[in-house]
Amino acid sequence: MASRTTASPTGVNDYAFYGPGGASWTVPYAASAYALAAQADPNITPDQFWLLAVKTGRRIQMESHSRAASVGPVLDMEALIKALPPKGPVK
Repeated sequence: MASRTTASPTGVNDYAFYGPGGASWTVPYAASAYALAAQADPNITPDQFWLLAVKTGRRIQMESHSRAASVGPVLDMEALIKALPPKGPVK
């Protein structure tokens, strides 16, 4: 888990950038993404979420130590939510 831009505690239209990251950020980030997906589709299971997150994730092309590198899939929350079925009744 590297840098992240998130909603900021300073206001509803504000964002915060956190440069250094670590493995301890991974679980809360994934859990919050699952919570958002479950709001859009209350019937989604953790396994379905994970498969859809990987499917809709994107690869990022970057350069590291003068070498091209492809990283991903990186969670694309907008694409994941758009890929969910229309909201239906809770099972």
